[in-house]
Amino acid sequence: MKILMIGQMVASTNGFKPLEVELKKQDYDVRAYLPAGKPLHDVAEEIFENAGNADLVLTGVSSEQNLAQEEVKSLELAIARGVPCGLYADTFGVHRRTWFKHLREKITFLFVINEEEKKDAKTIYPNTDIIVSGNPTREAYFTPIWTYEQSRSILGITPDEIVVLCPQGKNLAVNKEHIGGMIQAIESLSMKDKFRVFVCMHPGDLNPLESYCDFLKSSVKVAFVTKNIMRSSILVPPADLVIESGSDIGVEACCQRKPVVSFFTKIVTDRLSAQKETSKWSPCELGAEKAVYGDVNELASAISELLTPEGYAPMRERQEKVFPQPAEKGTAVRIMASAIEKYLS
Repeated sequence: MKILMIGQMVASTNGFKPLEVELKKQDYDVRAYLPAGKPLHDVAEEIFENAGNADLVLTGVSSEQNLAQEEVKSLELAIARGVPCGLYADTFGVHRRTWFKHLREKITFLFVINEEEKKDAKTIYPNTDIIVSGNPTREAYFTPIWTYEQSRSILGITPDEIVVLCPQGKNLAVNKEHIGGMIQAIESLSMKDKFRVFVCMHPGDLNPLESYCDFLKSSVKVAFVTKNIMRSSILVPPADLVIESGSDIGVEACCQRKPVVSFFTKIVTDRLSAQKETSKWSPCELGAEKAVYGDVNELASAISELLTPEGYAPMRERQEKVFPQPAEKGTAVRIMASAIEKYLS
């Protein structure tokens, strides 16, 4: 039987890759489009042709409407043909993305990360089978390849340096405001000379790196890292602090028990409200991350506080409760594959 999987975003690509392997082991004919953040427009017609004869369609929930076109239309084609179709909500709140709103009453099944997400999803997907699968990628977050000490040694980071990891999104204006606020906050600190910032560019950011060159003129040591240099995940273990805005790198840092600040500028909160009908980020609401809404002075205070053992201790306690280490790897893929088998039997 033929399965079409579309995971345009990096997160859905990474989640679908092990699922694709598992389904092929079970002799399913899997057609997977997993571009890790790049647009799928060039292969759209091929995708729609596969959607027209697939026995099941499974997609991610892309973060931008124009990048979700292939996912949405493939689901529409599956619904029109009466074949099972599902969504994979890889993180908090993505099931609320509004460009999938017109499909909510017709989606067959929805994979979510935990019971709280299931409860919320059930309020807007009344006819859908909501399945708590977890996130296949996150199972590896707890066991990075390198330790804190090993990674810092490999990267040439000295013991007295304070490493900040700052992952970015795809939008130039959003990124510039985020990076600028982060640098301004660090520049206000008396220990600013000790900071070393790694700004990790999103694979889906198509803007030239030169667009960010002005930030290299700051008094803070800043390095811009693209996927061609190294993946953002590699820089989580050596980090002392992560400053992000509702990203999965922040979740990975929580799993590795790192202080995390979600710095939400006005552009970001407006975009979150448009995307998900809320500007809240669940890890912050649950205490696993610290939310700062556009105030650079508050961000500076949060940085100073979380770099102390006593300042970070309450957050670490919440991280251990919100993101407990799974007992066994591969659980999420097995749950997802089992659900798909049920709908194809």
